[in-house]
Amino acid sequence: MGWIERCDFTERVKNQIGYASICERYAHEDVDALVELITEILCSTAGEIRLGKEQIPIEIIQSRFRQLTQMHIEYVLDSLQKTTTKINHIKAYLLTALYNAPTTMGFFYSAEVRHDFSRK
Repeated sequence: MGWIERCDFTERVKNQIGYASICERYAHEDVDALVELITEILCSTAGEIRLGKEQIPIEIIQSRFRQLTQMHIEYVLDSLQKTTTKINHIKAYLLTALYNAPTTMGFFYSAEVRHDFSRK
């Protein structure tokens, strides 16, 4: 894949996730890093990629990354800010967080709401 095609993918990712809006709330460097990781996956020609302890076919990962929205990116960034555990392999952590965001975000926010209401 050439440089121009990669730049096109980067712009598509930025449009997909509402880049300008996210950058109003979060550090540009953090958002840019996630955009780069997403673009890297969408442009990958690898057969499989390791996420967690599993080798997952790239097509499955790419399909999930095409589902990412502004809410998913904010969820990942918020979760990262709240994490107090030492992260040894940040790239692997972020790729796994992005991959899981579409399936875990709803449960996370439901649990947060239940927790907030139980404190009142």
